[in-house]
Amino acid sequence: MKPAHNPKNEKGDRNIYCPYYRDCLDYAIEASWQYWNCGECHERANQSAMPDFQFRSSDTIDYLDMPLEFYIEA
Repeated sequence: MKPAHNPKNEKGDRNIYCPYYRDCLDYAIEASWQYWNCGECHERANQSAMPDFQFRSSDTIDYLDMPLEFYIEA
């Protein structure tokens, strides 16, 4: 899979709020890149996925919300 955008195989800044971040991250992992950045991507300034609120260090976020049936053996 080639990402729709242009990650670069070197250290640098990444835009975690880009809606395509996940695709580029998957590509970098599949290519076994140790580092990658958004330096040459035309979406590097895209902030459309930024949340409307700020996170605080005391916030808790549920990463996994599964039904109780998943945890109970039949």
